[in-house]
Amino acid sequence: MKIAFGKHRILFNMPINLGGFAYNRLSEKMHDSLFIKVILFKENKQISGIIVIDVIAIDELFIEKLQIKIQEIGLNIDDFIISAIHTHSGPNGTVDTYSKDAILYNNTEVFGEVNYELIDLMVDTTINLLNETKDGFEEFICYKSNVEIDSIGKNRNDINLDGDNSSTNYLFKTDKKQCMLINYACHPTVLNFTNKEVSADLFGAICTIIENDVDLCVMLNGACGDISCRFTKKSSDYKTLDFMANSFKKQLYNNSDWIINNKTFNLVNYNIDLVAKTPDSLDVALEKIVKYESLLLQSKSNGAIGSELRQIEAYLEGARANLKFTNNFTPRNTISLKVSVLNLFGDVYITFPGEIYSELTNELKYQYNIKTIGYANGYCMYLTDKSAFDNELYEASSSPFAKGEGERFIAIVKTLI
Repeated sequence: MKIAFGKHRILFNMPINLGGFAYNRLSEKMHDSLFIKVILFKENKQISGIIVIDVIAIDELFIEKLQIKIQEIGLNIDDFIISAIHTHSGPNGTVDTYSKDAILYNNTEVFGEVNYELIDLMVDTTINLLNETKDGFEEFICYKSNVEIDSIGKNRNDINLDGDNSSTNYLFKTDKKQCMLINYACHPTVLNFTNKEVSADLFGAICTIIENDVDLCVMLNGACGDISCRFTKKSSDYKTLDFMANSFKKQLYNNSDWIINNKTFNLVNYNIDLVAKTPDSLDVALEKIVKYESLLLQSKSNGAIGSELRQIEAYLEGARANLKFTNNFTPRNTISLKVSVLNLFGDVYITFPGEIYSELTNELKYQYNIKTIGYANGYCMYLTDKSAFDNELYEASSSPFAKGEGERFIAIVKTLI
């Protein structure tokens, strides 16, 4: 097996609208560049690999166009994991909010109107990068480490739950170059809705400082549907962002016990159908908004600030998302998901096309040693556990899946491994 890797900037025009928060944010300044990154593996004549894009999400609008063009350069899209880092400070318009049968139909407040020009640019940039990279395969050695990262990501709904603090790290060394691949679960949202500068946020900052030591750093997000920096960040500014990125790097470097790993990259794709959620009636959806508007006002009058206030705001955001789901609901019985089982250098991964709860995937992690890659090969919002529905959490309110489908998904995954 040989390796090749590289990155290209996504050279979109400014100003541009940012996605991720339900606020209108026109950005006229770029704090740090956004990239498309690839790691390719070649065994005999077979080329496969990982594509990571510094945007909030990608779905069929990107994947179907890429599928056509990737065939033209002799590659097969089914041989690749394509994942977004989920920055909330990148351009909106990267997913389908226009088609009535789309999961995100009319969800323009968060994801924006479809930016077809940007999607075409991302596809062309990916193809150019793949073409350039696949001509440079080299022999390599793979090293791996597992590290527990403290005080970065944490369960964002219950401060007493840890979420998933593990970082699985791969260091690929050729004679001339080095590349680090990191799998870590966290909403990379140190920056909040007040930020109006383009940024890859936490994952971009981590990669930037690690790339002082290696030629390329690539981060694959994990099961971060319920994990963020909400309870760990002291502020939402770039100073805090740099501090947390440096803390991540320091912990990774100080606690890694690198071992040489076997070379394997084996990808098997499946389609899994999950039951779609039935929307609330309009009256019930409106009652939930009134309930959480009242709670928010009461909390403010009681002096709630910071992460405590942000959590209550999230309940209201969930109620509003639930109302939008009710108003824009397209009747469907099931939602079909493309899911991959990846054997990556001895580790087994399951991919999910969206934001899945670590409270679900921790069973796979601790009982079966199966890791998770999120935002992969599509985007269908949140998949939560039953308790998130019982507690009317934001993620369950935003989810297109019926209560209990998270647990059923895990049961299905067990049969695939």
